[in-house]
Amino acid sequence: MPYVRRNADGVITSVSIEDGDQGNEFVADGDSELLNFLSETLDENNPLRFLISSDLDLTRVLEDLIDLLVSRGVVNFTDFPDPAQEKLLQRRKARTRLQRDGCETLLVQDEDILRL
Repeated sequence: MPYVRRNADGVITSVSIEDGDQGNEFVADGDSELLNFLSETLDENNPLRFLISSDLDLTRVLEDLIDLLVSRGVVNFTDFPDPAQEKLLQRRKARTRLQRDGCETLLVQDEDILRL
């Protein structure tokens, strides 16, 4: 059940699966404007797609960096605010489940040697 937000010209600017904000409009799954928006957004050359993908990759790098700094005693996990600790723990649990199911998500493996 996609909901879309449109700009002043009526062009779709975002898509959500929930009607969380006022002004969202429900559209059918096969709506031509929705399909056009998604195809443009998913285009490999679209800068928005690159930034979204890059953000996900950078998040993974930061998680690995935090794990490395904590394991080396440079920072304590408890130095992070409680919401950050909770988010990191949730992501660690999700990655553990994926690894258990055979889906590798680590950028750096335990056996890799990092020299700082």
